[in-house]
Amino acid sequence: ANHKEDIDLNNFWLIDPIDGTRDYINNRNEFTLNASLILDKKPAIGIITAPAKNRVFYSYGLSHSYELINAQEIQLIHKKNNITSYQKMKSSLKFCVIAAGEFDMYVAEPRACEWDIAAGHAILEHAGGKITDFNGREILYGKPSFKNPSLILKSKNIL
Repeated sequence: ANHKEDIDLNNFWLIDPIDGTRDYINNRNEFTLNASLILDKKPAIGIITAPAKNRVFYSYGLSHSYELINAQEIQLIHKKNNITSYQKMKSSLKFCVIAAGEFDMYVAEPRACEWDIAAGHAILEHAGGKITDFNGREILYGKPSFKNPSLILKSKNIL
């Protein structure tokens, strides 16, 4: 159904069946499948799978952000790191690697839609990270256009 006219979306599932469509079509390994439960305009649950990389991340509340590795839950708590490298990433996998402590920060101009980031937002935030716009404002969901503002993702290691 088309919900672009709905101005009162507070609680809903936000699903992106293939984030990084061009990567998927071009047989690259960075595409993901995303699902997020939005409650009161904020991501409460996030699930991201990167099938080509055999990685699955999920979260369901503060301090409950996990990566499924060999069918075992491993809490995403990693030692603090300084930013030492730069890498472009297109899909929601960027949220997962920041939540896992593999990277510290990601910055993007406005371009993505809500379904591109909601699951990753939940995973990163539940791992202790933070997501804001360039002005430090909280990212909320259910906007009539489903468009996102600028984004700054930070791992808990640099907060």
